[in-house]
Amino acid sequence: MNKELIKIMLCGDVDSGKSTFLAEFLIENGGIPADQINSGIVRNNEITSLLDGLRAEQEQKITIDVAYRYFETDDKRFSLADAPGHVEFTKNMAVAASSSDIAIVVVDAVKGISEQTKRHLAICYLFDIRSYIFVVNKMDLVNYDNEIYAALFIQISQVMNQYEQVDIYVIPVSAINGENILNRSKRMLWYKGETFSKILTSITITKKQYFQSEFLFPVQRVQLLKNDRRQLQGILSRGTLCLGDNVRILPGTEVSSIRELSIGGRMVDKVTEGYAAEVVLEDNVNAPRGCSLVNVTESFCTRLFEADLLWIGEDVLTEGRVFFFRFANKTASGTIKKINKIYDLSKNEKKEDPFANRNQIVNVLIMLDDEIYCERFVDSHLMGGFIAISRRTLATVGCGMIRSYPNQSLSSRESDNTSFTIWFTGLSGSGKSTLAKACVNRLQSFGQPTVLLDGDDIRKGLCNNLGFGPEDRKENIRRVAEVCKLFNRNGIVAVAALISPAGGDRMQAKEIIGSDSFYEIHVSTPLEVCERRDAKGLYKKAREGKIKDFTGISSPYEEPNAPFLRINTEEQDVDSSIEFILSKVSKKRNDDSV
Repeated sequence: MNKELIKIMLCGDVDSGKSTFLAEFLIENGGIPADQINSGIVRNNEITSLLDGLRAEQEQKITIDVAYRYFETDDKRFSLADAPGHVEFTKNMAVAASSSDIAIVVVDAVKGISEQTKRHLAICYLFDIRSYIFVVNKMDLVNYDNEIYAALFIQISQVMNQYEQVDIYVIPVSAINGENILNRSKRMLWYKGETFSKILTSITITKKQYFQSEFLFPVQRVQLLKNDRRQLQGILSRGTLCLGDNVRILPGTEVSSIRELSIGGRMVDKVTEGYAAEVVLEDNVNAPRGCSLVNVTESFCTRLFEADLLWIGEDVLTEGRVFFFRFANKTASGTIKKINKIYDLSKNEKKEDPFANRNQIVNVLIMLDDEIYCERFVDSHLMGGFIAISRRTLATVGCGMIRSYPNQSLSSRESDNTSFTIWFTGLSGSGKSTLAKACVNRLQSFGQPTVLLDGDDIRKGLCNNLGFGPEDRKENIRRVAEVCKLFNRNGIVAVAALISPAGGDRMQAKEIIGSDSFYEIHVSTPLEVCERRDAKGLYKKAREGKIKDFTGISSPYEEPNAPFLRINTEEQDVDSSIEFILSKVSKKRNDDSV
């Protein structure tokens, strides 16, 4: 008999007795081999050590990695993921939640619901878990008090009220004494509900039903056969695929039909959901790794989607950052276009903030460089889930779920341009280069690809054949603007620091780069201050007539009439100036994208 597989996860805050509860449950249900049960470990009441797979876990008496255990009843099979409770291992807990149907949440009867427990619940709901069993543990430490259990029942209900369409069960338990786990407790006769084991095995998981024709076959590998045909390999994640079925290859418009079907090299007439299979198409069409085979009526692909993201990066998440996004069978580069809101777990509310810290859950708008076939997470966990990967370190920095597809009608500027240019202009010694370098460092610390174009460096290379007359200055600015434009088109922020004294030349740069991507920062430090800072003695030489066409002395500087921002480095320090500039740029780009 084919038994239904139920995937469950166990989570709870540190020292809630999670491992003790799990070990006791597994012992009672035959989930731990007899030789381990009869060992000295159990006799010494150190049963949690049975579950610690890593030496570090055994030494520190904590759970670090996700541990998987398996057991079964007469009609069901269970896969149980034991998730760590510490804040620093939240990402490991999210891994367990991403593939689970039921969440078992252990709550300390003495401490109640903690901030970490609230974080765990938000992550579980984020990953579409809708069934929750709350184990109120350590009832022996509160003298099996019914009133304490009732108060915790109310507290749990209040926390879960923010989540829609969830089923919750709350069970008072003493894991150390094995009470209300498999057998009913004689010291908690006031509890009229079922034991934990009875509730777990009776829960019915309702999964989205699809018609057989609504198949989905993500291509994970392509093998060239001897007859020059291509064999597409993958796992059928939905529906039934039959010999002769018409298919569409997404993204794209190519259509074909199934010529051959096989499982492990054995020819078959059909493949059902969950099986790894090999497919050969009737036509030798382009079906590369990363594409998906669907029924011919399905044709939706997108570059833009709204998602909930658990940020687990070490640094701060900001708008405009570029990542690799890895889906079930495809990796695509893309940009965090907007942080819509951040979930404040402590207050059970959502707030607006352009920055997100580690272990925060944020709702974001993501634009990919290329179209992909994907689905909402509630419709397909496989095609609706993804991870974010740092382009610089290749480390996983986030995991997310697609929630919806916003209006796809974006302007050509928004579709083509994923970055921008910050243009610092001002007198020599005003602090342009200092601000520009600090700006680049700050953006790069966020993981944003950024390049610095400093006037002195430009003159030594790209523009070393130009002088300082009006026409040469104009050509100098034009070349730099064209370079900035190229960087922007490739997702790289350009930060330029040039005197650029002529207003007309700066206007030309703005037209080349694009008015919506050009942020002119006038470093308005007064002339007398710039002269006092004259480390190279340039102002002195200019006043002595030794340097011709020196801006501010023998050549005019045309101050911008309406720059994006003005910064006076005599009055503002570097850090606060950069914070101010980047926050204003971020806000302006958000406002423009609405």
